[in-house]
Amino acid sequence: MMSVVINAQAPFKGTFQNDEHEIFLVINLYDKDVTIWNQEIYGKLDGYIGSKRNSLVWMITGSEILSDKKARIELINDYGSEDADAELTVIDENTIEYSRKSGSNLRFSKNGKWVRMPSKIKFVKK
Repeated sequence: MMSVVINAQAPFKGTFQNDEHEIFLVINLYDKDVTIWNQEIYGKLDGYIGSKRNSLVWMITGSEILSDKKARIELINDYGSEDADAELTVIDENTIEYSRKSGSNLRFSKNGKWVRMPSKIKFVKK
């Protein structure tokens, strides 16, 4: 019961995953204190989107919580060559939808090839 209350009060905090695309989202848009495992050189961030297949990430370098169900995020890939603006929308207590608004599509390497992610992706709380 306690985790439901905490989750409802802080929907933009936690680890979420998308099994179809083998990616995950780690965020804390409140305290902005997320570090990327084994890539601590980037410091504390609002969060990141990573791949289960490799260590590539898209870092959330800025965010603004617009309401209890919507937030705006700014992302940059770990090469610094691409960026994007997106929104996160709370669907329910366990699901967040990523929606790219402008900039680059998220891309991750899979089996030696770059795979472009869709502009809308649902993530489920882990």
